[in-house]
Amino acid sequence: MKTIGRWMLLWGLAIAVWGCRQQDIRTFRIRLQGVEGTNDLDRIRVALARLDGVRADQIRFPAPDEVEVTYDSMKLARKNLEYAIAGAGYGANDIPAGCVPEGKRTVSSP
Repeated sequence: MKTIGRWMLLWGLAIAVWGCRQQDIRTFRIRLQGVEGTNDLDRIRVALARLDGVRADQIRFPAPDEVEVTYDSMKLARKNLEYAIAGAGYGANDIPAGCVPEGKRTVSSP
């Protein structure tokens, strides 16, 4: 009886571990404000690529005032993407340029 119980326990653990999600890849399109040229787009690309969970090779600009980002939603949320853009000095959806919550601010090194 103990052997059957052990096998059932091991089988249950194997199913639980196998079923755990490790990542959830999503794509999010963000409307941009204040973008005037390719230098601005490069700054936005760098700001997004610094975030853990963003697939840097899949940052696209389908229009001059839009960016499409592929990211892992298990590592960061959509708001993190918008705040990274706002922190770089551009408006992102409804978040104005420069608007970054107190806990999300980073100090730039010289």
